[in-house]
Amino acid sequence: MGSGGDGLACEDDGIKSYLVADPVEVKASGFPAPESPLRYSMTGRAKGPRDLFPYSNDALRASRRCLKAVGVISEVSKQCGKNWKTREELLELDRPEAELLAEWQRGMEDDLLTPLSALACESGALFLKLGQMCALKMAMAPAQTRAILEKCRDEALSVPIDAMLPVIERALGRPWDEVFALVERDAVGAASIAQAHRATLQSGEDVIIKIQHDKIAVKMRADLFILPVLQSILALGAPNLVSSMKPLLVLCREMVTQELDMRIEGYNRERLAAIFERSDFDGRHAHANVVFPKVFWEWTAERVMVQELAVGAVSLNDVAAVEGAGVPYGVAVDAVLQFFCESVFVHGYTHNDMHPGNLMIRDASPPRTGALGAVRRALVAPGAVSRATARLFHVGLCSCGALSLALLWYWPLLWLAATAALVAKVGAAWEWKGKNLVFSYRLKKHNAHMRVCKRLSEWFAVLARVRFDLVVIDHGFHTHLPHGQRRAWCKAVAGTVLRDGALLREAAKDFGLAENDWKGLPQLFGGSVPYKWWKQGRLASPSPTSDDEEDPDDDFTDGDTMLNERMPKDFHLLNRAYGQIAALSALGYYGYGGDTVLYRMRITAAYALVGMDIADERNGDLPVPGALKTVDGAWLGPRLAAARAKVDAAFDWKQGKAITYEDWDKFAHMADNFYKVVEEVVAKGKNDERREAATRCGACDNCRWTKAHPKDRKECAAPKDEDEVERVLREDRAKRKDAALKKRRDAKKAA
Repeated sequence: MGSGGDGLACEDDGIKSYLVADPVEVKASGFPAPESPLRYSMTGRAKGPRDLFPYSNDALRASRRCLKAVGVISEVSKQCGKNWKTREELLELDRPEAELLAEWQRGMEDDLLTPLSALACESGALFLKLGQMCALKMAMAPAQTRAILEKCRDEALSVPIDAMLPVIERALGRPWDEVFALVERDAVGAASIAQAHRATLQSGEDVIIKIQHDKIAVKMRADLFILPVLQSILALGAPNLVSSMKPLLVLCREMVTQELDMRIEGYNRERLAAIFERSDFDGRHAHANVVFPKVFWEWTAERVMVQELAVGAVSLNDVAAVEGAGVPYGVAVDAVLQFFCESVFVHGYTHNDMHPGNLMIRDASPPRTGALGAVRRALVAPGAVSRATARLFHVGLCSCGALSLALLWYWPLLWLAATAALVAKVGAAWEWKGKNLVFSYRLKKHNAHMRVCKRLSEWFAVLARVRFDLVVIDHGFHTHLPHGQRRAWCKAVAGTVLRDGALLREAAKDFGLAENDWKGLPQLFGGSVPYKWWKQGRLASPSPTSDDEEDPDDDFTDGDTMLNERMPKDFHLLNRAYGQIAALSALGYYGYGGDTVLYRMRITAAYALVGMDIADERNGDLPVPGALKTVDGAWLGPRLAAARAKVDAAFDWKQGKAITYEDWDKFAHMADNFYKVVEEVVAKGKNDERREAATRCGACDNCRWTKAHPKDRKECAAPKDEDEVERVLREDRAKRKDAALKKRRDAKKAA
C-alpha cells in the first residue's frame, strides 16, 4: 500500500464507506446530573503569554512569591550560562571524558535541578506540579539525579489533616463531624492542588474525600502568570533547555482552568461514565468493566469532593499487585489502550491524565472452585506466563536437538555438511561482527519471548475466565474535542497507519495547517514515524544515538515548529495523554522495541476508522449525561470489529533499522550513561554545523541567501571538495584550541 492512495474509503469486502447519514440517536442515559454551566471545551490555538493577562491581579496579590521565583530562576540561568561556557572550553581542550562528564553532572545537579527542586518544594502550587512532571521525564537519568526531583513528590504529602479540616467546613458550610464520622489523618494521595483522605460518612459509607490546599487558586494563577517570564529568563542561560514555551503554557493553563473547581471534576466523571455505559464497553471487551467511582453531590463543593471508595482496587503502577490480583498486566494495559482510543476518536471526550496512578485494577472474575478452578488460578498466578514461555523455549531447544540427532543417525553425511556450513557461516560472521552476532541472537530471542508472553497472557486470560474492573479516578482534567477536531484526528491517525496521503492532506486542511504540514502528522506516534520513514512504511531506529540514512526526497524539516506552534492547542494535551498510554503499552507488552508501536498503531487506526464513520456534527457537542448525542454499543460493536479486521489485512508496516550492539549498550544502560549520551549528541550537532559551514563556497546565491535567512537554509550551488573541507576544519580546530588556551592562561593571570 503506497502513500497517496484511497485508504479504506471504498466498498470492498462488503464494508461500507466511512460516512453514514446519521448514526447518532438521541436518548436519555439514565444519569441524574443536569446540564451544568461548569463546562469545559477547547478550541483555537495556543496564543502564548497574552492569554495569561487575566491572572495579573493574582500575581500582584502574591508579589513576594513571584519576586522570589524570579530571583531563583535568574540565578539558575546565570549559572547555566557559565556552566555551558565551561563545558565548551573543556570540549575545545579535548579534556578527558571523565572530566567532561563530571562537569556536566555537577552543572545539571548543583546549578539547575537542586535550586529548582528547592523552589518547587518550598513554594508548592504550580511549581510543585512542574517539578513532579519533570521527575517523570527524568526516568532514564542516574539515581542521584532522580533523587533530587523525587523530593517534589514526597513534599506533596506534608500538609497535616488539621490544616485541611477548616477547608472542609468552609466549603460545606457546617462542621466536618456533622458529615463525616471519621477522616483518616494520613493522606492516601496528594498532588500540587489537593490531597485525598479516606473517610467514613455519618451514614456508614466508606468514601474518599479530596480537599484543595488553602489559598491554592491565587498561588496557581500567580505562578501561571509569571511562567512565561521565568521561561524567558531561563532561556538566556540554557537556550537548549527551553526550546518551546507554548506547549507548556497550554498544558498548565488548561490544567489550572479545570482542576481549581472540584465540581468540574464531578461533572467530568458523570459525562464520561454516561458515555461508556451507552457505548457498552463492558459488553464488547472480553475481560474489562470500566468503572467510575460515584460522586456524592450532596457533599461536593468547589474546593471539596466526596466520591466512592474503590474497595479492593490496586494501582496500575504496581505490576506485582495487579498480577497478584489474578489479572495479566498486558491484558489490563490493553483495556486502558482501548478505553483511551474509544474516548478520543469515537466520542471526542477523554480523560487527559492517563498516568498509571489514576488507573486501578480490581478482580471481578467468577469464583474458581474445584479442580478446574485450581488450574485456572494457576494460569493467572504471578510469573505463570514467564514460566510457560521459558518452558516452551526449552521444549523448542530440545526438539531441535532431537531433530539434529535423528539427522545424524539417518543421514550422517548431510548432518556433517550442514554443521560445517553453519560453523563456517558463524565463523565468518564472528570475524566481521563480533559482539553484534551474539547481540543479534539475544535481541531476536528477547523479541520472540515478549511476543509469546503477549499471546500466552491473552490465551491464559481467556482460559481462566479473567474479568476485572478498570477503575478510572481523578477526573479533574478532561479534554473535549469538537466534531471537526475529532474527525481531523481520526484522519491523521488513519492516514498515518494506512499510509494514505490523501487522508493526511485532508487532516492538515481540517487542522488549518500550511500546505506542506501534512508531512509532519505521522510524527504524532511519538516521533517513531517521521515523514521519510512513513513513505517506506517502517519505523525509525529505536536507538537514540544512531543515525538513519538521509532521504534526498525528504523536503519536510519543519516538524517541531508545526507541532509546537501551528497545531491546535488540544494537540499538546492529547499528546501528553497518548505518551502516557505509550509508556504503559511498553511496560505491559514488549518493553523496548518497535512491536509496541506497531500494536498501538493497529488499535488506534481501527478506532479512528470508526470515528470517521460519524458524520453528524451533533456528536461534537459537550456531552450532557441526560441527553447524550453519542453512538451506542449496537452501532459501535459491528463497525469496530470490521475496522480491526480491515486494518489487520492492510497493515504493512515493518520494524525499524536493526539496532547494533554498541547502540543497544548505550540505550540499555542509559541511566548510567545519561550525561555521556547527551554530551555526545551536543558535540555531534556542533561538529555537523561546522562541517556544513566549511563545505559552502560562500559566493553563490544560495550561500548569500542562507547567510541572510539562517532558518531557511538552501544547499550550496558549488560546495568545496572533501579534502578542502577537512583542511578548513583542521585549521578551525587549531584556532579554537589556541583561543581556549589563551583564555585560560589569561584567567589564571587575572586570578
